[in-house]
Amino acid sequence: MINLVLVDSELETIPADMLKEPEVLALSRKRGKPANEILLDSSLLHRPIERVFPGESNRRGRPDIFHIMLNVAQSSILNVRGMLHVYIHTRNNNLIMVSPVTRIPKSCARFNGLVEDLFKKGEIVSGEDTLLRVEENIVLAEFIDTLEGEKILLDPLGKKVGLGQFFQPGRDYTIVVGGFANGTFRSDLGFLRERYSIFPDELTIWTIASELICQYERTLNLI
Repeated sequence: MINLVLVDSELETIPADMLKEPEVLALSRKRGKPANEILLDSSLLHRPIERVFPGESNRRGRPDIFHIMLNVAQSSILNVRGMLHVYIHTRNNNLIMVSPVTRIPKSCARFNGLVEDLFKKGEIVSGEDTLLRVEENIVLAEFIDTLEGEKILLDPLGKKVGLGQFFQPGRDYTIVVGGFANGTFRSDLGFLRERYSIFPDELTIWTIASELICQYERTLNLI
């Protein structure tokens, strides 16, 4: 079993400080939806993000990252076998729990709409299944402590290890990965003592997820 926890993820609705920006008001009119219920997307709002939050326009508002990563993770053999759980911790200390049975929309626009509904309703339900659920104001260290398996933080400054030596058969893991494309962790992760780097160069979040999942599948002889 792998618990994959994305920490400080840049997934949020448009912040209060941006609600009166002209581009935001125009987008709200176009969508026919209150601006504070719209997902922050830097591909649409790069300039106002930079005006209001200087230096953060290459980090904040990246729902595309999670659209790609979740499509990779949820369609994996490991997830089909019921051995993968994905959790998304956001910069606002919300925690999104993704059910293994959740299928992610192929369209990024539909995915964004799904996350907007999630933030508004608190959960997305289909029949008897809760596909997505969000909890607010979680304490990250306490949550990670509840998860089973060896706790590992992937950090560019961590000990260099090859993926072939990363997993051991018969063991469960909780792996913490940064949920951002630029910058460093905002949360205090000092409670995580085991820190590893699996590649010398920067990797996308979905590449990291794919490599970890595939290596664990090989370790368990699932492929």
